[in-house]
Amino acid sequence: LQDNQNETFKRLDPVEEKLKLLADYDVNISEEIENLRISLVPEFENFKLMLNECAGKIEKHKINMKNEVENSIEEFKKQVADNKRSFIENAPFSNEGVDNNRAKNVIGDYQAACEGLRDIEKANQFGVNLFNIDPPLYKELIDVEKELESLEQIWNLKEEWDNQWNSWKTCKFSNLDIDTMEKRAIVFQKTIHRMSQNQTIRQWPIWAFMRNNLDQFKATMPLIRDLRSEAMRPRHWNPLQNQVGTFDPYADTFTLDEVFALGLHNHSDIVAQ
Repeated sequence: LQDNQNETFKRLDPVEEKLKLLADYDVNISEEIENLRISLVPEFENFKLMLNECAGKIEKHKINMKNEVENSIEEFKKQVADNKRSFIENAPFSNEGVDNNRAKNVIGDYQAACEGLRDIEKANQFGVNLFNIDPPLYKELIDVEKELESLEQIWNLKEEWDNQWNSWKTCKFSNLDIDTMEKRAIVFQKTIHRMSQNQTIRQWPIWAFMRNNLDQFKATMPLIRDLRSEAMRPRHWNPLQNQVGTFDPYADTFTLDEVFALGLHNHSDIVAQ
């Protein structure tokens, strides 16, 4: 309306001209119309004053709104920083005292927290766009989201490996498929190796635990293969029994779990003989 004030004022001229023409022709103009004509210019001046007052109020509200948006952004930055600080302190970077379910629950909680922060960011976006504010990148939030993705991957891998190990360790030792076991272990090792390309992940105790676990398992496979050999005879088992105690290698209860519980994997020199 302010931009069109001059054009609006020009629209009064035809009214004046028509009323003047009527007066020239002695046309009787009512007192009401005459009063309206007289008040046109003063009322228009009042209208301009009102526009200026409104413009000032609008500008003041815009400043207040921009300040509120900027304050919201600063408060959001604090929330993002607090979230990362909490994540660093509590996320399951280690398996010490943490089982698979607990780790997955903690990861899920932080994923939900990050989603909530992203919702707040979207709510702030209207004000950011309205006032042409450069949108912050929130690197701390991005970092947490990336690390959560990696943590979820490595804990899923651990759970999968635990399930695989549990299925093997209760199997009768003589029924173990050593070739399949080696192939599966290699797949797990490759996954862990790919994850090691991320320097941050390599610093996590849970990654070191998985790497060491898989390396140790892979290292024992030649021994397990030797113990599974059909060439093993009672005379081969006797020296082992002398070292670790009596056991029946032909019993249904003789499982991979018992092999490790007896510590047979620590006597590879005897098995090799």
